[in-house]
Amino acid sequence: MLTYVEENILRKQVKAPAVYLATAERHPWLVSIYERRGYEIFAERDHDGEKIVYLRKILDETLYRIIENKEPIVSN
Repeated sequence: MLTYVEENILRKQVKAPAVYLATAERHPWLVSIYERRGYEIFAERDHDGEKIVYLRKILDETLYRIIENKEPIVSN
């Protein structure tokens, strides 16, 4: 179901360049599941004594690079 949502809803319909999520480190199996699905950790923070892990999966590399200003926008 997650693959369907990522590809058909977020990428094709919403045109989202990436998807972000957060999970508590105390759920160690969640982080590894998301990493196997292509998510990467981009930040970790402490929230009320609990470590929160932030993950990102890029769905459209070209659009992501444009939005994040990692590549200049070419105009005609």
